[in-house]
Amino acid sequence: MMFFWAQAIGFQLLWFNAILGQNQWLLLGIGLLLCSVAFSPKRNADLKLWPLALVGLAGDALLTLTGVFVFEQFPLWLGTIWLGFVFTLNHSMLWLQRLQRPFQAMIGAIAGTLSYLAGARLGAVDLPNGQGITALVLAAYWAALLPGLLMMSRRLTATGTPS
Repeated sequence: MMFFWAQAIGFQLLWFNAILGQNQWLLLGIGLLLCSVAFSPKRNADLKLWPLALVGLAGDALLTLTGVFVFEQFPLWLGTIWLGFVFTLNHSMLWLQRLQRPFQAMIGAIAGTLSYLAGARLGAVDLPNGQGITALVLAAYWAALLPGLLMMSRRLTATGTPS
């Protein structure tokens, strides 16, 4: 239970580090990630999830290429957020696995959207289409993304061979 809270707080620190410090604080973000790995009681399972960060990064790249997001500089810091986020799927957000997909989708739509809107408020990303349209796009995107990531994480960390 102690690691649950440490990891939950650690991810929030990682998020704020990345959003406020962006590429300038990248090494601190990497250090936070390495601490999470070093102290994890599920290190091997956690590391199996890190390729899922590529799914999130690809989605962010698509949203950037289509003009939903505009970054002042190439956002290397997004990688630390995504690596940290997929790490939470095995710890502080493991409870989401017990929910039915419609609830996962609803939580994704709300929480995912709010995270990006907060990042924009803090100056990490520009939203050229405005908050309203961007929120609708992000809500639809995260309503599909979170349940998908949860399903993939379950398969990646399952013992034995997935069917």
